[in-house]
Amino acid sequence: MSIREQAGRSTCSCEACRVGCRTMPGMCGVGDVERIAEHLGRPTEQVLAENFVAGDGARMARISADCRSVEQFDIPTMTPRQQPDGCCVFYEKDSGLCGIHAVSPFGCACFDSHMSREAKGDMLMKAALLEICDSPTYQQQWYALRHAGCVARPTKERRAAFEQEYAQVKARA
Repeated sequence: MSIREQAGRSTCSCEACRVGCRTMPGMCGVGDVERIAEHLGRPTEQVLAENFVAGDGARMARISADCRSVEQFDIPTMTPRQQPDGCCVFYEKDSGLCGIHAVSPFGCACFDSHMSREAKGDMLMKAALLEICDSPTYQQQWYALRHAGCVARPTKERRAAFEQEYAQVKARA
């Protein structure tokens, strides 16, 4: 059973939960691009090239077998492209909803703004990253995007935009 199936889908779509749609689209998990392509009725390669970007990855660490050193490494990640205004390519501005909600990426479908990062969020993210490490297809897709110059804005920049808009939404609530 995949981590996506184990995690279950978030059901909240409040204004705070939609901030990511406008500032920092969620990370794709293993099989997400294929699921979205099937939903759209288009070839996976076309959907990948037109709608996704290679992210700068997630930094992980592991302790050596002898417990004397720590090795850090990056795990490649992909996300939906962002439009010039920062919105996810799948975000429908007129309705304020996701155009592919039923098959949205792991980082969109399994997380919301009410989730405890420490209790559940970090555990889910680590499990998804481990699945990516074991998926040659995901890594090939990431490298194809990277090689084609389809690269996401730096995570720090996207995170700052998210935090700024999230604070505004919370202040209005």
